[in-house]
Amino acid sequence: MKSNTASALRRLRFTGIATIAMAAVAGLYPLVHAADPAPTTMPAATDAPTTAPAVAVPAPSMDMLVRDFKKQYGYLQDVLGDPGTTLTDPAKRAQAAPRATRVLHKLVDICDQMIKAEPDDAQDAKDYRADFMWHLALFGESDATRALATEAASPDPETSLEGKRSLLMVSWLASSDDVDHQTALVDRVEKLARDNVKNGALTTQLFMMSRVGCSSTDLNTRLVGLVTDVMKNKVAEDFKQKLQADQKLASMEGQPLVITGKTPEGKDFSTADWKGKVILVDFWATWCGPCKEELPRVKKMYEDYHAKGLEILGVSNDQSADDLTKFIKDDGGMPWPQLFDADAAKNDQWNPITTGYGIKGIPTMFLIDKKGIVRTVTARESMETLIPQMLEEK
Repeated sequence: MKSNTASALRRLRFTGIATIAMAAVAGLYPLVHAADPAPTTMPAATDAPTTAPAVAVPAPSMDMLVRDFKKQYGYLQDVLGDPGTTLTDPAKRAQAAPRATRVLHKLVDICDQMIKAEPDDAQDAKDYRADFMWHLALFGESDATRALATEAASPDPETSLEGKRSLLMVSWLASSDDVDHQTALVDRVEKLARDNVKNGALTTQLFMMSRVGCSSTDLNTRLVGLVTDVMKNKVAEDFKQKLQADQKLASMEGQPLVITGKTPEGKDFSTADWKGKVILVDFWATWCGPCKEELPRVKKMYEDYHAKGLEILGVSNDQSADDLTKFIKDDGGMPWPQLFDADAAKNDQWNPITTGYGIKGIPTMFLIDKKGIVRTVTARESMETLIPQMLEEK
């Protein structure tokens, strides 16, 4: 029987939480949103009274550690916003660094407590800790960089691999506009891959590198090829399924599409009622930081083009109708309909409309033209250009 640490973190990894960049940018797994908002300031440290008697503090339970992990992880999501941009843009990294590093240190401490509590079965906690350490190094924490360099020089093969791959990740994200440097990094990581084909954490990193900060399509192809053709483990199989889902999603372009479902109030809805309209479909959730960051763009599209024939449909992947309706109210309202699946929400699952189209990461946006044909499944990248063009079409 698996230990509390292993079962709790593995459940989070594959049903709620993945590494920061993977979850938010590569989109393999959904993110967990903390119930409390990220604090804008951290409490000031105070000195303990020198006369206070020593009191033994009981170690926190695993449930407490997991809850704290989720809360701090939610704070980090709010700080990073869109990690793909924040982690690769020097100015945005510098802006996020003070708050991000404080939360990352707390997450490292939580992982250390988990590892100490159950050292024989804490691989997931160790993997998370490694991720948080390279994030700290990327944000300029010299102690983290030295710690990774020490790991890389370790005589223990596993420890050395962790340090080497982490340092490679830091260098990769810091050089997202330098093809020559990144080519040399891919040469190095390819050797690591061929020598460690069963390592799941390295497989995740290869896929992450293909999705985040990659400076050329050739390097992307090489990295994806390492995942699909070289690595031999469960993580690689999961990523192959992710790539197949992406292909399924892309195959929808040029095909007719009618989306039906129920609103949070339980009313039936169908895009068939919007015949002759241009439709932007936003697959999102209130717990998703990047989704919320896109809302000002979506609202502007509605304000600028609704009167000219644009309709917007939200497909919510929230686990609570109350969370959805409260967020919409607090956010100042969204004058377009939302689809919500109460049965899926009860089981902590995404809306089956989302998963049915092969969508593995949100936000994802479709654009459907006046004839009901899907024009793009990547409208997030080009909505400002495509929407006015499509509205002019007959």
